[in-house]
Amino acid sequence: MQVGGGCEGHYLPESRTEGGAEPADTWLWLATAQEIAGQWQAEVGTLQRGLALRPADVDLLYLLGSAYERLGKQRWHTSKGWSWFFEE
Repeated sequence: MQVGGGCEGHYLPESRTEGGAEPADTWLWLATAQEIAGQWQAEVGTLQRGLALRPADVDLLYLLGSAYERLGKQRWHTSKGWSWFFEE
């Protein structure tokens, strides 16, 4: 299937499981790429979609916990209420 117009489109497999990967694994790898790119909020949404497919997947749960931790630290560090703490 082609998405977009002409040669500029991107190939998408007809099935998310093509090549042996399970759908939840696809969400795990997408979330890992989002983590590397610093897109932590998007990572959380991606991991939640993967967990909808496999709710007891320990890898997805671990990554989700790590993403929430990063978001919490980011929010804490940028909070106006605590900005005085980080000023030198």
